[in-house]
Order: sequence, then structure tokens, then C-alpha cells
Amino acid sequence: MLVAIAGGTLLWHLVVIESAAPGWVGTGAEAAGFVQVLSLVAVLALLVRTRQGLLPDRRTAATLLVVALLAALGAFLAGASRDAADVVEQYLGARAGLGVAANLLVGIAIMHPSVTAITAPSRPQPDRLSRLRVLLLACAMLVPPGIHVVEYRQGHDAAAMGVVVAWLLLVPTVLARLALLMRAREQALFGAAEADRRLASMLGHTGDLFLLVRRGRGGADGVDGDRGEVVIEYASPAADAVLGVGPAALEGRTPMSLVGPDDHDRVARLVAAPERWPASTDVRVVRADGSLHWCELEVDHYLDDPDLMLVCLRDVDARKTIELRLSEAANRDDLTGLLNRRGLFEQIAGLEASREPGSCIGCITLDLDGFKAINDRLGHGAGDELLRLVARRLVQAVRDGDTVGRPGGDEFVVLCPSIVSLDDLHQLAERILANIQRPMSLALGSVRVGASLGIAARRDGEAPGSLYARSDAALLRAKATGKGRVVSAERCGPASPPRPGGADGLRVDEGWDESSDGHRIVTSP
Repeated sequence: MLVAIAGGTLLWHLVVIESAAPGWVGTGAEAAGFVQVLSLVAVLALLVRTRQGLLPDRRTAATLLVVALLAALGAFLAGASRDAADVVEQYLGARAGLGVAANLLVGIAIMHPSVTAITAPSRPQPDRLSRLRVLLLACAMLVPPGIHVVEYRQGHDAAAMGVVVAWLLLVPTVLARLALLMRAREQALFGAAEADRRLASMLGHTGDLFLLVRRGRGGADGVDGDRGEVVIEYASPAADAVLGVGPAALEGRTPMSLVGPDDHDRVARLVAAPERWPASTDVRVVRADGSLHWCELEVDHYLDDPDLMLVCLRDVDARKTIELRLSEAANRDDLTGLLNRRGLFEQIAGLEASREPGSCIGCITLDLDGFKAINDRLGHGAGDELLRLVARRLVQAVRDGDTVGRPGGDEFVVLCPSIVSLDDLHQLAERILANIQRPMSLALGSVRVGASLGIAARRDGEAPGSLYARSDAALLRAKATGKGRVVSAERCGPASPPRPGGADGLRVDEGWDESSDGHRIVTSP
């Protein structure tokens, strides 16, 4: 409306009136021409605005219609000028050419498939009361006075009625437009304040901690907190419940300062890969009292700002504690508390995956000699008690960092994450063997058992998963060659001679009765 009145008035008074054919000024033809110019400009403005709201691949028909209207407007202005007064010029000159072009463009636009997009419903564009818009509205109100000043300086006052009409139309239209924009602005401000209030209320009643974090671009991994390139700009009220500190205390800190040191690398990799967001992982956060608390950390984009990310910390400590207990129970032997077969295999896989080149992993597999005889003679209760004693002695014999497990039955495994040489592994196996062979006191008496041990080491170039298999093969060879000895898988032969004594290679102590199966059992009186 404003574009039609202001633009049409300018075209009519500054272009048409200045070169109008004789006899137009002050006639009904002038009024009709003025209305026609206003109509053409109004439709043109409407089409331009409609085209802006279409997708780029759906603008062809709208573009053709805009050009057609420009040609039609040009044809009308050419026909209203002195150059078109002659009949020949009207039908063969610029007016005729522009008219033909306008009609052709309209026909092409109607036939184009994208013409349907012009009438399709579209999302309304919000009006913004900007300084530029207010300035343009003020300029529109000054159009009629400006035209009047120009005509007065030229010494004539042609078509004064058109200026008056334009003024009467523009003033209320501009004021109405300003009123609508002001109302829309007030509604937008009220809606924004109401949305902020609702959001603050929801954030205050949720247990999830939301962090708005600004990402820098200078760090190698995108999380160079020491240089202040990743900082927390906003923290929700749940910070007190999750971390034990107020939201204001988190602003300006780096997100990495909230995460336990063992999870830094994992979080850094998560933050440095925005193409995979949204993404989440379980981490341990450091509370104000220094304790570690399990939280689910989720990272996602914040709107369209590439330098901002949204981080959510959700308290999952209770769930994670239960999961860890269940996982621990699934990997533990109920009888001895050691790792079971599943736990051992997971431990071996983890050691092989984290092993540094050049380092060596050792495995000792041992099987008790004579356990079946004790279990048959004294009962399963005594056998279980004996297995628990053996497990305790194994834990006492190994080094710090070594892992003891029981795959099943009377078989035990010792994993050594770092050994210098095979001799060190052999010495540890000898110490274990000597510790097991000492008499054990049970509720039903004192017993002595032996053990056969197989050892193997995992080195570079060896297939993953073969460590336990080679150690177990060495154990079978130890049992087949006399028991009571340590056999190395690397040598495929005995690493230690069998112990002197009975048929099973056990030492015979004075004061012990030899049973029929060659094992020494003394029953308490």
C-alpha cells in the first residue's frame, strides 16, 4: 500500500506530468492514469514481496511476472508521454514493444510449473520496527510535499489535486503502519519476556544442568581451556544440585574443569567432532566437595551459531552405580571373589588394546594337583574352602598391578600387565608355586596340594587373543610331564624340574600320611 501510493505518486508527477500529452492535465484521463499507475506499482510491490518468500528453485514464474509488470508499467508511461502522441509511435514504438513483451512474459509465467508456488500458503514474515523502516516511512510522508515544492520551483502547479489525494492517503496509512509495528513490537517483547519466564521456571524445576559454552577455534582439539578458548557463558539453576555450586560460579570456567581427569580425553574427542552431534557419553564430574559423581554428558549445536554449543549434564549416579555393580558381579567368581572367565577375557582384551609397542604382557595359568582327591575325601565344602585359601595366597604372591582370576574349577590365571623379561614371569610363577605348596588349614584338617603352571608372554607381532591359549597349552604340557612344575610356552618344555617327592612331584614332609592317590592329607584330631 505504502509503496504503491508513494511510488506511484512519484512516477506520475515527476515522469508522466512533465512529459504528458497536451490536454491531459486537469482532465478525467489524468485521474484514471494516476489510479492505473498506483495499481501497477501496488501489484509489482506485492509480487516482489511474494517472490522473496519463495524457495530459490520456485521463483521462476514470480520473476517473469515481475519483469512483465515492469514492461507493462514502461509501456503505460511511454503511451502517456509526448513521444507516443503519434498513432504510428503508439503501435510501432516503445509502447507497443513493451506491451508485447509484457504479454509474452505473462503467458510464459502462467505456463511455468512454479506459478503454483505464488498462491501456495507461506509462513508469515515477522515485521521488525527497525530504524531504517521508520526512516522510510517518514520519507513516504514527505513525498507529496516534496513534489509540491518541485512543481512550485518550476513555476506551475499542475495536478495539485493528485498531490492532495496522495497526502491524504499516505499520512493515515503511514501512521497506521507505525501503530501496527509498535503493537507488534510490544507483543514480541511481551512474548519474549513470557517465554524467558517459562523457560527459567522449567530450568529451575529440572534436575538436568544446561551449559551454554562458547567454543574457540585456536586450540588443536577445540578445548584449549588454558587459553580461555572454551568457556561457560551460562549455567542453569540445576548447577547447585548436580555440582554443589551456584550457576554464577560456573560462568567463565572451562567445561573440562568439571570433568574427572580420567574422562578428559573422551570428552575432548566428543567436543572436537561437531559433525557427530548430538552425542553423549557417561563421565564422572567433580563436585564442590571433591567427590566424583556420574553424569551423562550430552553435546549439541546451539541454534545456528558455530561457536556456541549446548552441554547437558544429567545425574545418572544411581543408575551407573547399579550398572557397575551388575557388571562387576557378572565378571566376578562368586566363590573366591576373583575375576571369572568373562572378566579375565575382557581384562586380556583391554591389556592388549592399551599395550604400548615394545611392552610385554605376561600370563600364568595354573591348575591344582590333587584337588579332586581332597574334594572327594573331605567334601565339597572343604574343597570350596581350599579354593578360597588358594585364591588368597595367589593375591598375596603377585605383584601390585597384577590380576588374579578363576576361569572355573581348580584353574587359576594371573595376568601381568608389564613384565621386563620371561625370567621375571618365571620367578613370579616359582614364588606362586612355593606359596601354594605350603600346608593349608581347613576346618576339617590341614592339607597340602600342588600345582602345575604354564607361562606365556605377549609380544609385538603376535595375534591378539593367543596369550591365554598359549599359556593354557603350556599348562597342559606341565601336567603331562610330571606336574608340580612351571612350563614356558616359549620353550615348549619344562622351565623348572619337577619337585622331588611322590608320584605327582610333591615333596613328602615328615609326619604326613600318604594316601593311596599320592597326596598328603592330615586330619586334625
